[in-house]
Amino acid sequence: MSAKHKRFDDDDDDEASQKKVKTDLPKEVAKPSKKPSVDSNWAKLSQQLKKKAGPSGHRPPKRDKPAPAPAPAPAPVEPVLKKLAFPPSDNHEVTKQLAIDCEMVGLGPEGKISTLARVVVVNTHMNVVYDKHCRPDQEITDYRTEFSGITPEHLEGAPLLKNVQKEVAALLKGHVVVGHELRYDLAAISLKHPPRDVRDTAQWRPLMRAKGSPYSLKQLMRDKFGMIIQEGQHDPVQDAQAAMVVYKHFKKEWEKELYPPKASKLKRQQLKEKDKESQD
Repeated sequence: MSAKHKRFDDDDDDEASQKKVKTDLPKEVAKPSKKPSVDSNWAKLSQQLKKKAGPSGHRPPKRDKPAPAPAPAPAPVEPVLKKLAFPPSDNHEVTKQLAIDCEMVGLGPEGKISTLARVVVVNTHMNVVYDKHCRPDQEITDYRTEFSGITPEHLEGAPLLKNVQKEVAALLKGHVVVGHELRYDLAAISLKHPPRDVRDTAQWRPLMRAKGSPYSLKQLMRDKFGMIIQEGQHDPVQDAQAAMVVYKHFKKEWEKELYPPKASKLKRQQLKEKDKESQD
């Protein structure tokens, strides 16, 4: 083999040996991972807190707990009602204030025309000072017994309507008349009474509904005084007494409206004299 060829062979052997050496070298050993610097549980907790905090890094505000449901309102308690009552008295004098109530019967077709059949007057001591039945000149077609309590027997021998009207007008003259829905009672006895001497518990504004309509006397006694009246047939004595109870309870405020204390003594006297003139 020539020297030239030998040199080439030697070079090939060297390259092969180098490749072999590289091939025989041990593979690079993987570097061990660094030990975490914090406990794994703490790391998990930190991640959870970051998620809750949101992107801004602040925790969301705590949500207020829902307010407890309000307790149910107690059921309304029905008031304990009592029958109309007042201190007994033997005083039957004709007082300055007199309460009146009337009962009617029907005339004409179907008894639709009302006429007086009984009138009752009580004083401020709740005692009766006048109580009479009366019979009209025309035939009665409806006694309205269910409400008035009047039967044909009550009117047998009773005085005529016009005579009773005159007696009641004379009795009420110069007095303050108290009642409920007095326009009907005064019309029944054909009496034009001075307005300043009328105390109608259905028309005094503080005793009326918000829209200006009147309460019935039965409801007024129930709501304002807790008393029961008119459980069956109307009793004119009881109704007149109930109206007087209402008036006496509110008398001070009622009279102040009619005769203001700031008005001069002369002015108040003039008002009273004017009332007397209109009554004459």
